[in-house]
Amino acid sequence: MSKKRLGPTIDKNKDGLNDEKKLTNSVPKRKWDQEVDEKMNDVENGEEMEDGENSDEMEDVENAEDMEDVENAEETESSFLDTFYGLSSESSMERSQAAHMLLDYCLIGSTANLKDATYTLRRLLSSLCSGKTAARQGYASTLTSFLKVSHKHGILENIKNSEGGDSILSFVRELLLESTSTKQCDPEKNGEKKGSEEQDNTKQRDSKKSGKKKGKKKGSEEPDNTKQGDTEKNVKKKGSEERDNQLGRLFGILSVIRSGILFPKDDTCEIDQIKNVSSGFVSDLISLYNNYEWMREPAAYAIIHLIDFFYALSSEKGASEIVRYLVSEVVVPNMLCPVSLEDYTMEQLAVALNIQAQSKDHGITLPKKLKTAFLCKSTMPIIAKSLSATSSVPQPRIHMVWDVILCSFLTTSTGTNAKSSKDKIQTRILRKELPGCKDTASDVVESLFEHVIVDILLGVEQESGISPSMHERRELALSLVEVLCGREYYSPKGSPFRIQIDGYLLKASILKPVIVQNLFIDAITISKEGQHASFLKTMSLSVLEFIVSSSEVFSDGLGRRLACAEAFLSCDPRFDSRTKSLTCNALLYFDDVETITPDLLKMWEEYADFLIKQIFSTSSKNNTHSEGSASYEAIGYVNLIYNLAKRILRSSQNIKHDIIMRMIQKILSFFFVGAFFDCSEMKDVSDVRLEAAMEMKKSLTGKDILFPHAIRIVVAARFYSLLADFAMTSSLHNSSPNEKKGKSAKNSLLLELLIGYSKDWKKLEIQGCKRMGEKNDVEDEEEAVGLVTKQQEAAIEKKGDLSEGLHCFKIGCATLNSILSLHLLRCGYADEMVENEEMNLDEEDDLEIREFIFDLGSAQNALMVELELLEKGDEDEDEEQSENALSTFARVCGGILSSQFNDCGESRGASSKLLREAVKMVWSNALALCAEYKGKMRQYDNSLRMILLELIGVDSEESEPEEEDDENSSVDSENTDDSDENDDGVFAIAAASGLDVEDRDEFSEKGKDVDVDMIGEKDDDVNLDNEELQTMLMEDISDGEEVEHHAGADAALAQLIKLKQDARKAGQQARERVALSNHTRCILLFEIILRQADSHSLSSDFLSGIFLPLLRTRRRLEKAVMKGAVGQTTINEKRVMVEKLTSLMQTKLFKIKTYPEINEQEFSKLVPNVMNEIQEADSDEHLECSSSTLIVFCKMARSKNSITCLSTAYSSLVNEWATKRTTIKTNIFENLMQQQLSIAKVLLVSPLCQASGDARNNFLKSECFRLLSILLSLNKMNPESSASE
Repeated sequence: MSKKRLGPTIDKNKDGLNDEKKLTNSVPKRKWDQEVDEKMNDVENGEEMEDGENSDEMEDVENAEDMEDVENAEETESSFLDTFYGLSSESSMERSQAAHMLLDYCLIGSTANLKDATYTLRRLLSSLCSGKTAARQGYASTLTSFLKVSHKHGILENIKNSEGGDSILSFVRELLLESTSTKQCDPEKNGEKKGSEEQDNTKQRDSKKSGKKKGKKKGSEEPDNTKQGDTEKNVKKKGSEERDNQLGRLFGILSVIRSGILFPKDDTCEIDQIKNVSSGFVSDLISLYNNYEWMREPAAYAIIHLIDFFYALSSEKGASEIVRYLVSEVVVPNMLCPVSLEDYTMEQLAVALNIQAQSKDHGITLPKKLKTAFLCKSTMPIIAKSLSATSSVPQPRIHMVWDVILCSFLTTSTGTNAKSSKDKIQTRILRKELPGCKDTASDVVESLFEHVIVDILLGVEQESGISPSMHERRELALSLVEVLCGREYYSPKGSPFRIQIDGYLLKASILKPVIVQNLFIDAITISKEGQHASFLKTMSLSVLEFIVSSSEVFSDGLGRRLACAEAFLSCDPRFDSRTKSLTCNALLYFDDVETITPDLLKMWEEYADFLIKQIFSTSSKNNTHSEGSASYEAIGYVNLIYNLAKRILRSSQNIKHDIIMRMIQKILSFFFVGAFFDCSEMKDVSDVRLEAAMEMKKSLTGKDILFPHAIRIVVAARFYSLLADFAMTSSLHNSSPNEKKGKSAKNSLLLELLIGYSKDWKKLEIQGCKRMGEKNDVEDEEEAVGLVTKQQEAAIEKKGDLSEGLHCFKIGCATLNSILSLHLLRCGYADEMVENEEMNLDEEDDLEIREFIFDLGSAQNALMVELELLEKGDEDEDEEQSENALSTFARVCGGILSSQFNDCGESRGASSKLLREAVKMVWSNALALCAEYKGKMRQYDNSLRMILLELIGVDSEESEPEEEDDENSSVDSENTDDSDENDDGVFAIAAASGLDVEDRDEFSEKGKDVDVDMIGEKDDDVNLDNEELQTMLMEDISDGEEVEHHAGADAALAQLIKLKQDARKAGQQARERVALSNHTRCILLFEIILRQADSHSLSSDFLSGIFLPLLRTRRRLEKAVMKGAVGQTTINEKRVMVEKLTSLMQTKLFKIKTYPEINEQEFSKLVPNVMNEIQEADSDEHLECSSSTLIVFCKMARSKNSITCLSTAYSSLVNEWATKRTTIKTNIFENLMQQQLSIAKVLLVSPLCQASGDARNNFLKSECFRLLSILLSLNKMNPESSASE
């Protein structure tokens, strides 16, 4: 059977629509398809039957062929109809394959024919009204391709001719309106359609008979528009069908627009046709907009899409004429008809704004009504409420008016992003001139966020909490913020894009504090549970994560990072902790230190300036002496700038030295001035170093001081802490430009910094700045400061003949005294109530600091004089001298470490760490200097040893200390005499009255927190003052009468006694805690000696006098920790002290390479004492330390008598281990074997042999044999003990 071809021959390969190639890639071709193709190719190639055949034979052949063709046709038609089912599939791939097969069958392939093409067009149009899932998408996209291909190859013209019609466009429109009509059509009037439907039903029945399709798919065909029993014409369809038809009409119009058949050509007649048909489509859409409220947004979007189609073709002839006609003659009169802007719906506003934007971009004149401004600062209050009402649109979609505002009206395209060639997303920026408006785009954005987001979307609060509608408004606001921060926006109008806004507008308008507070902090920290709250929290966290990750997409990445971070921190300095994220930290810092560039350092400097300004501004809000919200906020910014400085120091290896010093000095100068000075009366100066003081003066708001006391103490603490961090930054010293100039140049960095602040101190006072607090003993302070200044000058100026060691020593002393002098500064007092008390404490601290400054200067001079005498050879070697210069220097250093002002208060921060680093520097330099005079100076003698042991709280006497009572070990007997004398009367009265104080347990816990003068508030409400109670009882006893107790007197007396006992015990524990902390800090001096000193310079007297006192002190403290109460306040300090002593012995004392020989007399005294420590060890750690000490004595033994003494000691240990239950373990002997094998063979073989027979059980005997086997198997001799053997 031959079929009629449509239009001219189509070159399938040229058009890129090769059926065989595409079908091979999509759906496998079935066998019967191949047969049909072969037959169609035979027909097209003109193969005919041979002439001269018999007519009867021809009839028989034709009858046979007809039967085969019928069967093949049925199969082909069945395959053709099956493709319509695939168009409504939920799978986009299946829909695409079905559309390709359908177009190939009816338009392109060898089976193409007019009848199937006409049926396909009608079927596609009618099926647009199907309500099945994805049916409209599949049929609309296929209709677009069908119209495009058929119009291009003239097939649509043939369909129009066969059906009848004036023009192609009018035919398509009429057919669309007919297929999507909301009225039932009369079957008699529309005979052609009825016939088509009957043919469709016939094909369906044939398909069922062929078995290719079992069952009818719901919604795959056009709906049955004829109701049984209806006789009227144009009966209105029911609601659901009417809705489906309206949506089908909308999809059909969009398909026609996208197909391109409305493209204007040079033919004037065709332009008129396009104009008429386009205006008809616009009228149809306006009718949908006016008649159905739920169709307003889709209909308005279709109108915009149609108009934008002609705007894009404005360069073509006739396109501009068409768009002018549509806008002025159709859209404006019929849709944009409201007189007042208040009456405009958001869809009408979107259409108007889009026309204004497109007309400006393509240079097309606007009608008079659209020349006025619809979106500007003046009209924003009018349309704000309508814009905010679009929050009812469910997320993640937003209303089309925002799409027009963001995509067309406010922004213009700049092409794809230049930073990444793979990034295909366009970057749009704000317009310089808005259409129909004199305001700038930045002003409109600012007004938009102020009136719409802040005033309406975020301004509705309800008493019962946040309602779901409020969550919807926040979600819309968050979506707008996200898009304007650069999130990729996929607009229905075109390709995806992102908006790039400069950092200033981002910080000032989009991320202003009220928006950040509501959309991020409140949304994330909200405690109310629910679906809306959870979604909003997740959305807020997602936006924060996007802001961090997208900063590098734009060209101004660092500026954008800083702007976002400043916006978040302007709202709350603790933004990261409030939101439990690392947003600001990730914006400002990088994990990779190699990414530190000059641009990043510039950003950090700007960030530091921002933080300083924020501290000034927040402090000025509440410039009082009370700690309010402003103080709390300012403290947050102080901590942020301190963290910035720490980050700079950590990255110092990758930063130039001068940049580090400039940034650190700037931050330190701010801390220095803000903490210790009042700049309200300061004179104007142009000194760069006093820039912070001048900024502070400008920021004053009529008050005498800027910062409240709560801020000043934090700033002072951060000042000391940052100085300590600077001192500990070794990488900073290594990056110094003076690295090749020696150790003294590296040590001078901190001193140079301190000298600068000493000079700034003087300059500030000269310029009229006042120190916080009162000056005490001005003359003594000036003398101390003058001494420090001289030391600084002497340390900086290095003479040519000055040795490197002496120069470093001077630098260390000047640095330590400079730090001490800074501690004379105070940050003032909170109020008058505590001013006197704090002033007394400050006076004590100042006195102690001045004494240390003078003592350190004297010790420095004494040591230098002694070294100078040694160098000249004029030293007077007085062996009976009690203390040399180095010992005096050690006493001063230990006094500084254990001083009262070294205990960090609120305003001292890490000053103890700073002092420790300074003492460490000066003590190391002093030891290095003395090492240069090796052999001439008694460097490590008994006096130094006794001073060091005293500083760490170790008794240097050799006698065994008496065991203290565990319960009263924390009570200092020397401080109890006075209190006992004062309490004699009270205790005597309690005894005379027969009152058992110990039975009053009910007051033991309550009495700790009760004031003595308010005792009577408890029990029977008897108010008895302390003095009145004692006077009353004494009078009763003096009269010789029996004591008659008043109501509650017994309870009050018992509570008074208990309170005094608890107070006295608490005071003793507090003093003990402070003493233990001081002793722990002074261990540093011992550690430096043992780490830095040459092993040959350590004398036997110095070392032998250290081991036993350390062991005894360690055992005593460990016993107190093991038996101490859980609530005792000194347990932690004792535990730390034990750990420090253990570390000192195991890592320093026991690691000395060469030990000196000890004399026999001293040796014979030490070994039994160490044996006693081993026997009384309460823990494995102490047993390890004691046994290691005994091994060290083995290394120090050089004479036969010493070996004999050790043999006796180890024999007793082996015997006790084998015959008694004791704490001695075999690791004592194993350690000796591993470290001193040769001596172990001498000391252990005979005792172990004897113990193998005398041991109290078989296990111990086997252990003896094991130890003996170890001795015999280890043949290598320890070279260190070969001489002793």
